[in-house]
Amino acid sequence: MAQDVESLYAAVKALVCVVRTNRTVQLEMDRRRGYQTLAMLLRRKRPLLNSHILHLTFSLVGTVDSGRESSSIPNTMAFQDLLCDIEVMIMSFICLKLNRPTSYSLKISVF
Repeated sequence: MAQDVESLYAAVKALVCVVRTNRTVQLEMDRRRGYQTLAMLLRRKRPLLNSHILHLTFSLVGTVDSGRESSSIPNTMAFQDLLCDIEVMIMSFICLKLNRPTSYSLKISVF
């Protein structure tokens, strides 16, 4: 497991490259719920998250692609597992904005 920001970035970057270039890996990530596992790992590594890693996460989901003029979500399973994880995303953005480590937990009530 990554112990610093650079190692985490390199690991996520490698995953993004493999998933985006290999259709078999894409299908396996969906079949085995690999995006959900990635979300769990990112939650554990929340203090190491930065804007570059979050950008990679957006590109993995397919919501960041400057070459496309589309409003659709290409991979709904990845979107649900990674970007709809409210606690991880909100705390990551708050901590990036405040430039503080994410050592506290956010409690969200769903109505």
